Amino acid sequence: MKGKKLKDYTWHGFDIKDGVTLTLVGTGEENILAEPWENQMAMTYITATLHLLLTITDLFECIFYNEIDIAWSGSVRKIVDILMNQFNFFNVNHYTDPAELIEHVIGEFPRLDEEGMFVRQDANEFLLRVLSALKQGLSPLQVRNQPTNYSSFIDQFLGVFFSCKISNLEDQHEPVSYAIEGFFQLNCIISSEVNSLEDGIRLTLKEEIIQCSQITGRDAVYEKRYEISRLPSYLFIKMERFSKKKGKSEYVKNYKDVQLPVQLDVNEFCSEELKSNLMPMRRKLENNIENIKNKRVSEEEITWFLNDIGSNNSGYYELKAVLIHHGESLSNGYYEVWLKRGNKWLQYDTNFYAETEYILELCRGTKESCAYILLYGSTKIIKS
Repeated sequence: MKGKKLKDYTWHGFDIKDGVTLTLVGTGEENILAEPWENQMAMTYITATLHLLLTITDLFECIFYNEIDIAWSGSVRKIVDILMNQFNFFNVNHYTDPAELIEHVIGEFPRLDEEGMFVRQDANEFLLRVLSALKQGLSPLQVRNQPTNYSSFIDQFLGVFFSCKISNLEDQHEPVSYAIEGFFQLNCIISSEVNSLEDGIRLTLKEEIIQCSQITGRDAVYEKRYEISRLPSYLFIKMERFSKKKGKSEYVKNYKDVQLPVQLDVNEFCSEELKSNLMPMRRKLENNIENIKNKRVSEEEITWFLNDIGSNNSGYYELKAVLIHHGESLSNGYYEVWLKRGNKWLQYDTNFYAETEYILELCRGTKESCAYILLYGSTKIIKS
């Protein structure tokens, strides 16, 4: 093999085969491992999150058609520019070149240990930080000048909103209170009684909290019930695989096998009002199963409510991407992503990808591969 210069962030361009012996030649004038981004395994939370975001095609349509907001902070502007460049690069080359994003993250979203050294982040924590940054500067997508109630694309296309009912368990005479809360993702609790994704989501919709009673002025135990009042076009779901054990300082992983549906129906988690609004499109979908298998883009129904661009109007979703964690805890291991491209699943390990047909078998829960973050997109519905 002819000698080549190794790039800073990737092995791309090297035709390496099993059994090949490599000789690395360099100078001792500087420590090439001193910079944290040289460790690709430690940086996979960045590349994996980048691949997840590249799956949200409406995000890049929004970036492309939106005018640049001069009020954007330099950090938000930089993230938007990097994402757009990577989207174009990915569509041509089918892999990413995350060096610029990694360098930006090191500077803007550092996470340091007690000695001031850079440490890897949790991929979900990093995802939420990026979404929060984009929420500050990315305006909502406008379609045919239709009005929108959202100030940001992130709320518009990724926002899950809940109607919450809060009851005092210690005083049944205290009036029930109600609230609206919004999140970027659903959670799936993983416990001994959870066998499916739906089981785990169901457990998150009721909890007990302690808060001060406005009647007595004392702390009391309340029950808080959640019902989804608004569904987004893209639905992130976090698998609650990590928890702290007594006597241990790090988060350890739960390897339990949880069934992940390729087709997800969240109708049961919705409020009665939303269920009623979802019914017309659900009937179209349920009466048109055969057309879905042979769908053409020109025959697809709009998948959001006309008065709520970026919503989901059926309650049905299709699995688009799975972020996988390898390793025993958050402080070690690495991440990879499986993306659905057309009818194929591609497995991305750092910048290398390969087709895989075993998406559900591979990502349920083993030490080799464990589903951590799921991305679902609205099911396309064919016009009758």
